[in-house]
Amino acid sequence: MVTIGEPHIVMPMFDTRLRFECQKCGACCSFSLKRLKIVPLELYPAEVARLSRLGYSSEFRRIRNRFFLNMDGRGVCPFLTRDRLCGLRLETGWTPINCRLFPFTLYTRDGIHVLTVNWEYAARVGCRGFGHGPTIAERISEYEKIAWEIDRLIEAMRL
Repeated sequence: MVTIGEPHIVMPMFDTRLRFECQKCGACCSFSLKRLKIVPLELYPAEVARLSRLGYSSEFRRIRNRFFLNMDGRGVCPFLTRDRLCGLRLETGWTPINCRLFPFTLYTRDGIHVLTVNWEYAARVGCRGFGHGPTIAERISEYEKIAWEIDRLIEAMRL
């Protein structure tokens, strides 16, 4: 069980002097797996439930036991506005975890949250955030908060 204030160890598997800051260019939201017609960032079941409560049940799809956002008619994330901003965030103030994490991935191994960079995906979409903003070491507390949020989502699935 996850408790508020419980420490979360996040171990980056790359040089923490790496600088990254999202440039809000929408490139990550514009890449899709056209054959499957999905945006390849997985949603947690609790996020799917939230999207459903917000009235967006047609915006995601289940493939086996995993959930993904559907592409819209433009072949991009259904929430990407014409100004290349997140319409979901603008409307609700909330964005799914893997959207916020991109181009990083957090997974748990033996109770430790491991932070990796999805270099291939970042390169495919032309992510421009590298070399900008603070270092990952300077932002590690942000990733610890997201790790805590992930644990809460996983715990909610068990209930």
